[in-house]
Amino acid sequence: MNFPRLRRPPGRYVVYGLLLLALLAQIPLLQRSVRLMRESPVNDPVARASERLTQMRSVLEGAPRAGYITDIPGDSIGSDAAATERYFLTQNVLAPTVLERGTAAEIIVGNFAADTLPVRYQRLQVIRKFGSGLMLLRGEGR
Repeated sequence: MNFPRLRRPPGRYVVYGLLLLALLAQIPLLQRSVRLMRESPVNDPVARASERLTQMRSVLEGAPRAGYITDIPGDSIGSDAAATERYFLTQNVLAPTVLERGTAAEIIVGNFAADTLPVRYQRLQVIRKFGSGLMLLRGEGR
């Protein structure tokens, strides 16, 4: 007895096709994720601060504390968002050295917008300039 051969239902091919389409639909998402990962260090303020302060961190290594001054008035830290962010990013990168606002410490971190020492801090001695407004100064607590 010869039975006619039955055709397989096309269901298996439909499933394979749907899987292929689902995988192809993920390609733009993967490309976007890779692009964002490449761009993220540039837009990350902590990464930028870390890159900027790396040399100073190696110089300050072992110092338990240092002063901190900026061209933004000291009382604005806590009330001015930009000054607060600048201070805490600097403190975060330079840890374990504790930054104390003001000029009473022996060594002072100067974090300025320009690469020149503001007039009100001209009495302080510049130990080293790191560029981008970042300076190491000798303070009043010599």
